[in-house]
Amino acid sequence: MTLAELVVLILKSSIAVLVFTVGLGTPARELTHLLREQGITAVTVVGLATDYCVLNTARDALKEGLLVSVDSSAVRAVDLEPGDGERALDELRSLGALVAP
Repeated sequence: MTLAELVVLILKSSIAVLVFTVGLGTPARELTHLLREQGITAVTVVGLATDYCVLNTARDALKEGLLVSVDSSAVRAVDLEPGDGERALDELRSLGALVAP
């Protein structure tokens, strides 16, 4: 799937849930530009793993100035060290993300 196809898929859905750059090889800035062209200014991040992919994806989106929410019921942590997932969510809260229970 190309980046353009991904954006079209997102635009056709009623809920824009986005894997920001993982596996796409596309800089966050380029994806942000494409989203903004379509009037998208907020993303919800879900998936595996809270303490790696979700954390870094949400950080990237926040750095690009997007509003970010994380649905904590739709993420799971690796928890290599006990509590890593909760610490990742705490960090995202401190950076301005909305973490929904």
